[in-house]
Amino acid sequence: MNPADPTSSSVITRLQSLTQRQMQVCELVVEGLTNKDIAERLGITVHTVKVHRAEVMRQMQVDSVAELVRAVLTPRQTKDTSSLIDVARPLRIIVVEDQELLRQLMTRSLNQYGHHATGVVNGHELAAEWARSPADVLVLDVELGTQETGLDLAARFRAEHGCGVIIVSARGRVDDRVAGLDKGADAYFVKPISFKELNAAVVNLGRRLRQG
Repeated sequence: MNPADPTSSSVITRLQSLTQRQMQVCELVVEGLTNKDIAERLGITVHTVKVHRAEVMRQMQVDSVAELVRAVLTPRQTKDTSSLIDVARPLRIIVVEDQELLRQLMTRSLNQYGHHATGVVNGHELAAEWARSPADVLVLDVELGTQETGLDLAARFRAEHGCGVIIVSARGRVDDRVAGLDKGADAYFVKPISFKELNAAVVNLGRRLRQG
């Protein structure tokens, strides 16, 4: 098996092919947790962790944890510059996602497309980051592991600041998408997402905000 090429956009494609549980295992493996630690963190058996871990390694086309870390976390340069932001200044984006690996991937991808993206974990961190520097667009997960959900944040920040809101969630039912739009989201994406499509939505939303 050949190590995944960290300069290739196919790495992101491979990550997007993982299930939600596989992504969780991948994230914790990259963080350096043992199989036992991962099992305790996720509430599953060590055997189940080993099965998911093996499948992650297979899909990511790596033979070792070191190769997995290098493939996932090494910055990649996109060759697709056709939809780089073309407004006067880069869009300021805050990504609110409690899953560290996905948060890193989204912020890195948006930055590579020419935006100024920062990632935070929850509403508390969002408030602190906003106070430091307000954003044009929020990219919000729905389930943040806190009492205040992404839907709550969408409604509050849209009402108070008028920023653009894009929701990225594992919840894909029609009722979930409608609830997100009712809370003020400009777009709703279901995980796993295409970062190219997310960028296109961000660019279009930025144009509308700056023209309006």
